[in-house]
Amino acid sequence: MIKIFPILLLIVVFTTSLLFAQSRNVKVERTQIPDEEFRSGILDEEFQANYPTSGSGDAMVVTGYDYETNVATRRMLDLVDIDGDGVRDPIMAAMKRDVEGGDRFIMFAYKAFGVVDIFNTFDPSQTPFGWPEVQYCVGGPNDGQALVMGHIGGEAWHSWIDLVNLEPILPFPQTTFGDNATFAWPSFVYLGSVAGAIIGISNDIVIHLSVDGGATFDSLLSIGDGDSNVDMLAVSDFPAENPLRKSNDDMVIATLGCFAGAGTMGNPDVTYWYGSTDGGTTFSGNIIAEGSSDNPEWGWVGNRLTYAPWPNNFDQVGYNIDATGVTHVMLNGYGEGLYMGGMDTVNIYPMLYWNSANGEWLAVTDENMEGPTDASGNLVDENSPGNGIGNAYGTVANSSDGQVVFVLWQGPEWQGDPGSSDFNLFPGDGGANTGPSYYTNIYYRTSEDGGATWGPVGTLQGDPMVQESYPVLAADLVIDGNQATAHYLYYVDPIPGTSLFAGGNSFDPNGVWYYNSYTWTLTTGVEDEIVVNSFNLAQNYPNPFNPTTNIKYSLAERSAVSLIVYDILGNEIATLVNTTQSVGDYDINFDAANLASGLYIYTLKAGSFTSTKKMMLLK
Repeated sequence: MIKIFPILLLIVVFTTSLLFAQSRNVKVERTQIPDEEFRSGILDEEFQANYPTSGSGDAMVVTGYDYETNVATRRMLDLVDIDGDGVRDPIMAAMKRDVEGGDRFIMFAYKAFGVVDIFNTFDPSQTPFGWPEVQYCVGGPNDGQALVMGHIGGEAWHSWIDLVNLEPILPFPQTTFGDNATFAWPSFVYLGSVAGAIIGISNDIVIHLSVDGGATFDSLLSIGDGDSNVDMLAVSDFPAENPLRKSNDDMVIATLGCFAGAGTMGNPDVTYWYGSTDGGTTFSGNIIAEGSSDNPEWGWVGNRLTYAPWPNNFDQVGYNIDATGVTHVMLNGYGEGLYMGGMDTVNIYPMLYWNSANGEWLAVTDENMEGPTDASGNLVDENSPGNGIGNAYGTVANSSDGQVVFVLWQGPEWQGDPGSSDFNLFPGDGGANTGPSYYTNIYYRTSEDGGATWGPVGTLQGDPMVQESYPVLAADLVIDGNQATAHYLYYVDPIPGTSLFAGGNSFDPNGVWYYNSYTWTLTTGVEDEIVVNSFNLAQNYPNPFNPTTNIKYSLAERSAVSLIVYDILGNEIATLVNTTQSVGDYDINFDAANLASGLYIYTLKAGSFTSTKKMMLLK
């Protein structure tokens, strides 16, 4: 763990000038039209007439750019009540390209007052812009505004959006951070609880801090600093993007990626969480998965034990940090294994889920969806659109307590039952860049117990012979009584494939980013009776920790229970529980203030059930 100068102290000296510089006139009336200089050139009436609201949702941004991201699912969507009706409205940022090979613009779109409107986020004379993220800002000097960040070449740029007058705030900022040597592909979080500090990162793994509203950024530290379990100087392949996320209270701030060669204590190819659980005062890391095609690691997916994922071969991650501070991860599970009880090792394409409370990896796809071919032998990896091979581009949203989890991903569109029928294949458009590509659907799954168990796989967007891809969820699920609603984006490509790729077929300017929502009924009556179907010992959280952590476990029947902590030599350090307990869920706090940094082991015994897990104390 590495200690840094607390972010809160860094910004105190800037607070007065920041508040003055960012002051604005707040108007009650919110129906103004954005400045025509920054509009997309498509009036509301024309936009809605050409791309009407349908069963697929609302058309938000029309663009021919059909490659949304390299690896990390972007935060393109947020929710805020713009029109004052008490219902949060969607805001989004997306890249727009009208002409093949032409300039790229970052557009801001919103749906409010019953219409969709869009405008340029940055000065349209500065191009080409690429791959944005957006966050609605709560607290601090920019409370009530939206912050958008994208890149021009190797420089990260940002822009503030006035959600009262619905226009960018002028003058436009200049370079945010980056040296223009490589592509920046930035990600960021705005920390309203610490006077509007902005933490940003690009693919150079350097974490930057601004305490003056983005006017300047200083290098704070790099991914892996202070963690002896990784050596970033030894990395042979860095992720193209390093997404940043945070909890709503700004206490947990983290990035996540796959780093080939970084591990120093075992498998060198690691999936790595690096962040802070105390609002940026200290940073530490946690290896949450291992393996690649060069260094396969078998058996770490709980419901696919005859399987070795290769996360470093794709680096495809999507994740969210819920309001309790738990990190929820979706990972492209492309790897090798024995498929459906077979005896020969083949490529397998599941979608994997993990969270820091349970600490267990699970495949959330049906096993029938994970095979290397369709019924006729068409290969997944030879007919995929872009980097979306098999089940890909996972994204996750949560209720505020982290118990309701909703995940989306894209996968091949099947003519019948997955695994026993053929893909719906687009044969190619016959142009110079022609090639076959399977159509894709957007699939979903839900959990109501924090990701421990899951409902059946469903199809969220599945129009026949349509490529529906790149799902993006708003981080927060909206819970109203026993109704849960997820808000999401996805892209429809009129010519399937990815036009930037060889064999990806032709560019079509009429691709559409759609916004939609999905509401379902939660299980009722669970508050009235404790129902636990199995014994379980969860991974402690946080982990690593300093000096306290929580250990959760479940009892399926009344049992004599012991929960004991040991050091790595097997010496008993602490007895946390030694009694008889009834069926139910339990949460124990462990205080290690008097212990030295290092690896510890905790064991739960309940009747005939025994489970052991590891935890890391870092001081």
